[in-house]
Amino acid sequence: MIVTGNKNGRVISPWSFIAGTGSYTAEAWDIAQGELVTNGGFDTDISVWGYVYCDLNWNVEGYLEFVQNYGSDRYMVVFQNDVFNLYKKYRVSFKAKSADVTCKLTMWPGFYNSLSIIEQPDLTCTWQTYTFEFVSLNDVLRIKTDANVSDGDQIDIDNISVTEIPPLPNFQSGTKLLKCTSAGTCYVPSKWSHGEIEIEVFKGGDGNNPFFHIIQNDISVDDGYNIVIDNSEILAVQRRTNGTPTNLFYTAASYIANNTLYHIKVARLKAAGKFLDIGDDITYDPGTFATFIKGGAFGDDYTLVDVSGGSGTNPVTDATYLTSNYIVADLDADDKFRIVSVKNWGNFDYDV
Repeated sequence: MIVTGNKNGRVISPWSFIAGTGSYTAEAWDIAQGELVTNGGFDTDISVWGYVYCDLNWNVEGYLEFVQNYGSDRYMVVFQNDVFNLYKKYRVSFKAKSADVTCKLTMWPGFYNSLSIIEQPDLTCTWQTYTFEFVSLNDVLRIKTDANVSDGDQIDIDNISVTEIPPLPNFQSGTKLLKCTSAGTCYVPSKWSHGEIEIEVFKGGDGNNPFFHIIQNDISVDDGYNIVIDNSEILAVQRRTNGTPTNLFYTAASYIANNTLYHIKVARLKAAGKFLDIGDDITYDPGTFATFIKGGAFGDDYTLVDVSGGSGTNPVTDATYLTSNYIVADLDADDKFRIVSVKNWGNFDYDV
């Protein structure tokens, strides 16, 4: 097995996993460098930009004017093709002003996952800065008014910038994830059963059901514990007995988004203790699990997985299985994952 780090946090290499019933390949997640939009400064013209329900004009001071031409109240859009790669994370920024309207500009809903609004002021007659981050579901950059405007209303826009950004904090360009190419399992020997395990997870399709059996007695996944994201985008932690799953907790539907990279951490106590990431003063029983998530709409910091609209509790106590022999991933085509860190707490035997 290839591992890096020490007992405070080991990374299990994708090449350590053994093919089971599925097929897998290591795939690099590359992050594009530099400016990705063309002619975002409008220094000499407005070439390569398209429009919906408006006319585009170039101002000699070096910015774009878009003027509503629908004949009655309607939104306006300016766009540029071939800007994004699917399922990557981007930051878009620009400045805008208007003497005619006081609505906002936004990214066109439905084309972007996990939209984070960094700056989105009301338009005024002075330049305002707008900044958005999101996972793209399309290759087209679309900037839209968030409300209908009147025929002849004008908005000015300038300094449009697009950059690709890491999908998660501390994520490096070229990081290898294990991608499922044919549904089924892969596995790695592991004695981890208490402490913390951190996994990066990418659910690659609506109908996919990625299982991560983090504590398992056998590669047939008969007895142990698993994380699963089902085809309703529900996240659950389950106990498995003779192959039959029992939910320890599960979230509401659509808790996560497809085609978005998340970082999930499961912490488990071997002795009675506290979870520092929760920040409460509760002492939990041995065997208690606490599950956290970040990435996508959850942002860059861990948050305790919320079971509102689902069932069970998080944290949740279950001490049925106290040892493990394997970590097993059972994924569908286009799902991806990486074991980021495996670590223990306290003075007890440890092995990955």
